[in-house]
Amino acid sequence: MIIKKVNSDITLIKERNLWVFAIGLAFFLVGIISFISPEKFTQQLSSITKVSFVVLGLLVFASTKMKTMVLDKAVGKMIISRKALISSSREEYDLKQIKSVELRQEYGKKDFIYNLFFIMGDDSIIRINDTQASIKIMGKALIPEGEGLKIAQFLGIPFEQRRTPTVGEVLSEVKEAVSEKIEEAKNKQL
Repeated sequence: MIIKKVNSDITLIKERNLWVFAIGLAFFLVGIISFISPEKFTQQLSSITKVSFVVLGLLVFASTKMKTMVLDKAVGKMIISRKALISSSREEYDLKQIKSVELRQEYGKKDFIYNLFFIMGDDSIIRINDTQASIKIMGKALIPEGEGLKIAQFLGIPFEQRRTPTVGEVLSEVKEAVSEKIEEAKNKQL
């Protein structure tokens, strides 16, 4: 997810599923190459396999959606555009309908995933990030709270979090509580 502030009135949120797009393209190319130059493969692929690679690649390649959200304070609108090679859609909402930005922690197949949502005035939700934020660096999940905070600050609305605290946050709280207790014990001795 890329957040780009165009000017004081317009912010763009872009989400590109480039990995899915690349995988579809790779399947398609493998299928085409297997038809054109079958000698490039150590094992001969059957015609059904070749056609399957081409069709699967085309389906994934053509159906991968790119999402752009435009938050325009000048006209008071949020416009969500989703585009793929075979389809496109557009939704419009009044910015006044957006009550808050919320970060939610949900349990995925193996671990936690993090998603950002707009909470609307009627308590409906609009998901900001279509791809689930379960990116990890050295085993640590990247939490998109910075992005959520940027969006909330731009719109002047609250940013809320529904997640369990990280290990660092827990340790910081424990350290603070222990320090307070040590100070209290010192003050009692004096």
